Amino acid sequence: MTDDNSAKPQLDSLITFSHIVNLFQTLEKKKGKKQDVLIGFHQFWKKRDKHSQTYPYIRLLCPSSDRERNTYGLKELTLAKSSSVGSFSNSLYDILSNRCVVQHGTITISDVNKKLDELCLNQERESQEEVLRYFYMNCTAEEQKWIVRIILKDLKIGISADTVLTHYHPDALEQFNVTNDLKKVAVELMDYDVRVPAPQISLFNAFTPMLSQKTSIDDVLKAMKGNTFWVETKLDGERIQMHKDGSNYQWFSRKSHSYTYLYGSHESEGALCNLIHKSFRNEVKNCILDGEMLALNTETGRFLPFGNLKTAALDAKANGLNAKLRPFFRVFDCLFLNGKCIMESPLEKRYGFMLKIFEPQKNIFDVVPHAEGNTVEDVIRLLDESMLKLEEGIIIKNPLSLYKPSSRGEDWLKLKADYMDSIGDNLDLLIVGGSWGEGRRGGKLSNFLLAVFDEDRKKFISVGKCGSGYNYQELDEILRVTEGKWKPYNAKNPPSWLIHDYDNKNREKPGIPILKLTEKLFSLKDMVISPEHSKIVEVLCAEIVVTDMYECNFTLRFPRFVKLREDKGPDDCLTFLQLKEIIRHTRGKLRSRTAKSLHEESIRKKRVIAPRTVIGVSVENLAVNVKEIEKIGIIFKNLEFCVLADGIEFKLNDKFQTKHDVERVIIANGGNVVQNPVSTTNFVVSDKLTVRVNNLISGKRFDVIRTNYIYNCLNAGEVIQLNSRYLLFATDFTKAKLNSIADKYGDLYEEQLTESSLKELFFSMDMTSIEKKYRESEEFQYRGLKKKRRKTILEIEERYFGLTPNPGGLFRRVVAYLDSSTTIKVSPNFIQENFCDDKVSLISPEDESYLHLENKRDSDLEISRLILLSKGASVVDVWCEDVTHLILDDDIESTTLDRFLKILTSLKDRHERRPHIVYKNWIKDCCYNETLLPEENYRPRSSAIS
Repeated sequence: MTDDNSAKPQLDSLITFSHIVNLFQTLEKKKGKKQDVLIGFHQFWKKRDKHSQTYPYIRLLCPSSDRERNTYGLKELTLAKSSSVGSFSNSLYDILSNRCVVQHGTITISDVNKKLDELCLNQERESQEEVLRYFYMNCTAEEQKWIVRIILKDLKIGISADTVLTHYHPDALEQFNVTNDLKKVAVELMDYDVRVPAPQISLFNAFTPMLSQKTSIDDVLKAMKGNTFWVETKLDGERIQMHKDGSNYQWFSRKSHSYTYLYGSHESEGALCNLIHKSFRNEVKNCILDGEMLALNTETGRFLPFGNLKTAALDAKANGLNAKLRPFFRVFDCLFLNGKCIMESPLEKRYGFMLKIFEPQKNIFDVVPHAEGNTVEDVIRLLDESMLKLEEGIIIKNPLSLYKPSSRGEDWLKLKADYMDSIGDNLDLLIVGGSWGEGRRGGKLSNFLLAVFDEDRKKFISVGKCGSGYNYQELDEILRVTEGKWKPYNAKNPPSWLIHDYDNKNREKPGIPILKLTEKLFSLKDMVISPEHSKIVEVLCAEIVVTDMYECNFTLRFPRFVKLREDKGPDDCLTFLQLKEIIRHTRGKLRSRTAKSLHEESIRKKRVIAPRTVIGVSVENLAVNVKEIEKIGIIFKNLEFCVLADGIEFKLNDKFQTKHDVERVIIANGGNVVQNPVSTTNFVVSDKLTVRVNNLISGKRFDVIRTNYIYNCLNAGEVIQLNSRYLLFATDFTKAKLNSIADKYGDLYEEQLTESSLKELFFSMDMTSIEKKYRESEEFQYRGLKKKRRKTILEIEERYFGLTPNPGGLFRRVVAYLDSSTTIKVSPNFIQENFCDDKVSLISPEDESYLHLENKRDSDLEISRLILLSKGASVVDVWCEDVTHLILDDDIESTTLDRFLKILTSLKDRHERRPHIVYKNWIKDCCYNETLLPEENYRPRSSAIS
């Protein structure tokens, strides 16, 4: 009996390719809710014939996920991706639109797929020319444009393959993450209402690996639920899965790209197969191993940055064991063994299998070892050991965990020490705008407006700008992939998908400091780019602060480009909610990193630490939750306060109060709190002059009071008389009123002094201003700019010249200690008391006698020192808590490097505020590119473990 459905022609042979083109065009132009368009097309297909295969159109919608057409081998692709051609498909359309002989397309979806298959399978030039000629003779210019994009595997329609699969079937994405077989997913999940069992991995089918979740030291025990955990080295390479069946092999990356051509498909070929095949035990017929591929320099025995991996593989293929560079595969999991999937076995059991599969080969192929831990002290000790070995960090695993492809949960955690000039998390942000550069970057867009995605409003909202961190090649690459997509920004008619109404926001808030109005983010010459045509960039920053200059009310201080994320699209952009979670995650960070203090902190409520002048996330700027505060009085009823986070320096019971502490007191006693002063604000609260306070003072609109006034009112049980000892600044009206009731020191004529008020009065008197100024200028003295002055210059440059290249301030944020002496000099203030080393001198930075203790070694570092100083850096002779960079000579002795690392792991704040350790070439390359480059490519590398 024949099947009527099988006899019927499939829809893809009946529906013209123009339907797919119309779908592409609609998705490209659609602003928001693109999924509705996808669902509509799925329904259209099913309505025509619910039994017809969907794979023919799904593979056109997801070209980057189509493993059956991995590569087309077209030399023209090189031309298409070159910077001189720019947006190749659009250029092609512009050329063909007036020359194309076909005005109405008639070829079907089936025709297009057959020809693309031919193009992929037959890579001889004549065969490829025949296929391209077919497209030219049978397709419209618009159709040819989209065919080119399919070949280039980049549709530029602002929607990812994950989104397509999610709306195709509830189980489609999970199935694809395990099988990476688009055809299998499309065929087996044609019925939307029929759910399928959890998928199993299989040989020679790539899957999306299990990932680790970022954590903090404090949260490890909670995530592990008090159980024993395993700690592995966090490897700095490429995630690779190896599939073996007998003498046949395949290798896949995290994104399921095949690297078999590099590492080998058979026991006798490739950079690795010919070396590792004999390592497997005879009883192992087949297996799948998950691990990390590293690039090893065989002469130095040290690992190289991730970018050297392909070079190492090619060197090993050509020279075998004599290669200078070689790939090193380190295995940490076994998921399939002798025909059986073992993902659902616990990690400790899988690890046991892994140890029996092969014999390790030194520096070629081995198993990643692990240590066991139970306590916070164990975590700290093992993290310190990783720092001592120059490793990236540690991975913490639950030994009872199952392997879950594509998941990222608490069973696998990653932890690394944060650098003192970074919040710790790199942010994936979308480029939405750009402004023209100056100097060597003149004539090209080089400063980019960045955005996060607001899921509630379904729009992108501005979060900051970035104009540094990339070299000239990286900038050219950003411009190449976005060429032809930029449009002038019109503030009066902004794009519907972007919220960045800077001018309107500030007109509605008259209390915003005048200083903020000096910086226009966009002018008529500036450009904007829509999400579907833009790119995600990975950015690091020193801190996240509150601002009114961007729509999300936060911005990034000192942002730096890390890399262009070609593997991510607009759907992968950081969301507004995720941004707030990152900020909250850093709240209450521990400052003391000793095991004892961490253990004590973990069993009691964290102490809120006073704001410091060192770089950190300004979470104090977040508004308190008014609903959570119990009202206990009405002392401040009808009064409005604006408490400035960076201005609070007040102790209560020997504990520094934070912005939040002060705000809670005000609200609990009937007052109102705002984040920015407006016309109804009675008092701005700050204990010191900051850039923001000075701006408010210049406006002469607000009284700036000290924090002690608020607490003295509470002690008195009423709003007490304001006088000069409570004021940092008084308006003309307040001054006139005070002159009639108190002397210049704030002593009220009609109020009796008490012992406490007399002490407070004496404390507030500026009777030794000359001595005080001298003491403050010497307190943190460097052989460069003084700390206080440097901070002020940084704030001024950030505020007024953030987008303007300033060669003289290139290293302004750098406080450098150079390895130019035979003895390392360290401040005792920030190192553990039990530290001892006869080659290390503990000297206070305030003691200038250290300058003459020893002569400098002959070194090119003296030139580096002069370059740093000439471009705004502070160069110190004592390694103190403010050092951001340790600069090493290229020929540093291993014993000296080990000593630096020993000191590093003895610092009190080493897990949150460690300095960068870089070779001096970092300075030269930064100068050449006129920007601070990411330090990771200039760090000493860890050595291979024997």
